[in-house]
Amino acid sequence: MLLGNGIVLKHILRGNQPVQSIDGGIVERDGWGGLKVLGGQGVDVEHLLVSRLRSWRIVGPDGESIDGDMLPGDFDRLR
Repeated sequence: MLLGNGIVLKHILRGNQPVQSIDGGIVERDGWGGLKVLGGQGVDVEHLLVSRLRSWRIVGPDGESIDGDMLPGDFDRLR
């Protein structure tokens, strides 16, 4: 999934962490339940391991969910 032009990855890491956003790059599932965010020329910008990732959501320009995996109760935080 290509991020940018209003498409944003929002995620929460395990523990009492704030919502973080990434608005550029390409998001791929890593095959283990985590996510990789790739920058230009396929460079790994961020690797969100399943052991550290609590919830995530890709949001479109209209605020609607495109994809995600969220714990109950995290949906409102990831708006």
